Amino acid sequence: MKDYLAQVTVPFGAKLITKSGTMGNITESGWEIRKQLFKNGAERHEHYGWEYGSNAYLLPGFSLQQGFLLLRLIPEFKEVFGDKDEFPSESKTYKKGEIEYQLTVEKRSFGEDYTWVDKIRIEYGMEASYVFELYMLDYQLVIFYGSGL
Repeated sequence: MKDYLAQVTVPFGAKLITKSGTMGNITESGWEIRKQLFKNGAERHEHYGWEYGSNAYLLPGFSLQQGFLLLRLIPEFKEVFGDKDEFPSESKTYKKGEIEYQLTVEKRSFGEDYTWVDKIRIEYGMEASYVFELYMLDYQLVIFYGSGL
């Protein structure tokens, strides 16, 4: 995702780092958050903690469907979406090899014939636990990806 952002925009200002503790010796209560704003309005948030880490990307002007198509092409998300996967429309549990995936699709209904997907959440893992979320925050697509023990 960092490579994609580097292709379409440039950073706007310095990276903001907020932390508790030091990265060389993060205790169970220590953490660090790095935020970068980009000239096209995108944002990257990186969170590091004791046996946990996450990345959140905010992309203005993207829909859920456009974000899904983009993510299928980025190797960082290959455990979440394959390049041939279809846009998720129903919640389900499935396996890839030995790993069980719990896909949750949150929807809003506008009558019998029209529903809107609000959020896609995928949880999976064996030794480590992974969480992926794709949803809209006003007119920004939010891509969240985290893992921990």
